[in-house]
Amino acid sequence: MKYLLIFVVPLLLAGHVAAATIDYSTIIARGSELDGKSIIVTDGMQGPAHVVIEPGVALTGLSVGGNSSVVMMGGSIDADVNVHTYASFTMLDGDVGGLSASGPVQLYITGGSVAGLVMIRATRNTPGLPQANISGGAFGGNVVVGAGRLLITDGSFQQIQPESHGTVEITGGKMTRINSFGESVVHYSGGEITGDFDITAISGTIHVYGSNLVHQRHALRLDGVLADGTVIENYYVSPSGARLVLHNVPEPSTLALALTICFAIFLGLRRHGCHAGHSV
Repeated sequence: MKYLLIFVVPLLLAGHVAAATIDYSTIIARGSELDGKSIIVTDGMQGPAHVVIEPGVALTGLSVGGNSSVVMMGGSIDADVNVHTYASFTMLDGDVGGLSASGPVQLYITGGSVAGLVMIRATRNTPGLPQANISGGAFGGNVVVGAGRLLITDGSFQQIQPESHGTVEITGGKMTRINSFGESVVHYSGGEITGDFDITAISGTIHVYGSNLVHQRHALRLDGVLADGTVIENYYVSPSGARLVLHNVPEPSTLALALTICFAIFLGLRRHGCHAGHSV
């Protein structure tokens, strides 16, 4: 018989609501025994726990640790979602108060909304760096990357803020601002920035990929076309400690023309070599 264990421990968060600890795989459905509780998901005697949260469920908190995983298909979580150790959290839909990821965890967000701060960072207790992939969703607070790597392909954001040794790659989405600190690195090749001061950097390095990219240092202006085709007329504000690196890639038509010319030259040289061989 499968070993199941649920026990209640005192929780000094979320208004002293008791937290249910789950160390087995299960589906949390609307109206179930776990609906309305704060949930702690962790490894058990049978190995990692894998939990699915169905639409309509309303939790007061969620913590995921060990090698366990949670997939959120909908519903709501009032407090921050805490993901730590080697755990993973996938959010397909739903609403959460905030999100904290520490250590070598995996985050996958394709939809839903996060009202507050998203914090991605390393921890001294567990070696390894977090990895996060965001391809959708709405984010009401800043997304801070203190360490590890974040890939953004779509979504709606306020401020993207890499710090310390964080790395952020942005290929799509809409955001108000990119702001880097520490030894962070940003790779920006797509997506729309809508804020007044679009790209700022206290320190770190921001790489921009596209065509016809021009940085007017005195006007603090960056213009051009990103690699995804987005036309930008943004402002870049940078103290002396930061670097803006432009990578101008030829447009497809220009690249095709260059390849055609090179191929024609190659054929011409080849024909010339053949004629020279016959004349000997």
